[in-house]
Amino acid sequence: MSNNITFSDIGAKADPKGYGATEINAYSGKISHDKAGRSALEIAESELGYDGSVETDEEYKQLVEEKVGDFLKKLAKAGHTSTFYQANNGVNYEVPRHTTMFMCQFDHSKFLQQSQRYTEAKEFISAFEGDSRVEDLYSRSKELYNHMISDEGDEVRKEDARYVLPLATAAKHIHQNLNMISLANMYREMEKSSARIPGLSKKAIEKGRKELEKFEPVLFSKEIIDTYNTNGKGYTVTNMFSETNKALKEIDEPENGDVSTFCKHVDLEKDDFKESFLNLSNYGVMNSSVRGFITSMSLSAWHQFMRNDMVKQSVESVYDAAEERKLVVPPSIKESEYLEEFQKVLEDSMSLYDELKEESGDDAVEVVPHALELDVAFTVDYFNIERGFVKDREHGGAQWEIREIAKQVYDRVKGS
Repeated sequence: MSNNITFSDIGAKADPKGYGATEINAYSGKISHDKAGRSALEIAESELGYDGSVETDEEYKQLVEEKVGDFLKKLAKAGHTSTFYQANNGVNYEVPRHTTMFMCQFDHSKFLQQSQRYTEAKEFISAFEGDSRVEDLYSRSKELYNHMISDEGDEVRKEDARYVLPLATAAKHIHQNLNMISLANMYREMEKSSARIPGLSKKAIEKGRKELEKFEPVLFSKEIIDTYNTNGKGYTVTNMFSETNKALKEIDEPENGDVSTFCKHVDLEKDDFKESFLNLSNYGVMNSSVRGFITSMSLSAWHQFMRNDMVKQSVESVYDAAEERKLVVPPSIKESEYLEEFQKVLEDSMSLYDELKEESGDDAVEVVPHALELDVAFTVDYFNIERGFVKDREHGGAQWEIREIAKQVYDRVKGS
């Protein structure tokens, strides 16, 4: 079994021009369960005969710029949001895990992703390629991961073994279906002074935008995005890559992964408090309290949790969580022969994070393991109690942390 480290580069490619929505869904939808780990475009090539060639129609591009450009800029400046929801396009990415965690926080773009629970981890996408400290850590993480999922000792499920892997682990493949508004929301968050987005994530999103700009040169231009973002209409997201989340830190955090209820008064005069809870509950001057649940979970589980985009959430900053150093050890590993080595790799991962943070800033977050624990506040409506989140996540096939959270939420709502 090979444990050589393979580094791959950021990839972003727009869906081919001329494919209709039905065809796009046909090959993009297959990436979730494609056992070979193929990208959507690879599936299109083998199953639909797509040969990978796309050429920009220069005459069309010029016509759009002349006839439509000024009109779209006026609409963007006025904040006519609905106009920009109409044109949806797809981008296929090969990115590190921390980039998918940033992207998937946003409600108004939709994603299909190669299952990270069951697909074996094979590569890393790193800002530190060539750094012997990083390469050694990744080699050890991958070797332990491969041992845990092998049949040579106490076999550990892939979804539990992943807790030892760094956030640089390649997430292949992710398909993003978005429009200008959802892309503008990402740029709005990336360009906030309080945001600390790793460089590889910024690079990937800009690559994706440039791919879209080839086919829609005005609609997906940075100028249009910047113009739209001046009106302040972008839907808020409580970004895990923020400097901090002060409001969340003031709530008493639960113990041992339990789900607790909370009631938090929101100071309407402080923007950081409003931004933390705008998407959790409607509040106003007469009643500025937010009520909901708070719990803690690993980064591995949180990626599962926040994909339930109808469950509104406020999340702890990953940088605050890294300072607190709380790590989740799956029960299957606690009871295995791998526990000591697992804990050692996690300890060394966080120590290396401290070193790299001093040298290179926020890019260091890529060495943080999936086992890192963070706090999450959330609200659940009746639909998600009876049919959505709880119904989906409480059954035996769900990820074990999410399953326990769903059960506790249901019990608290039902009063048992």
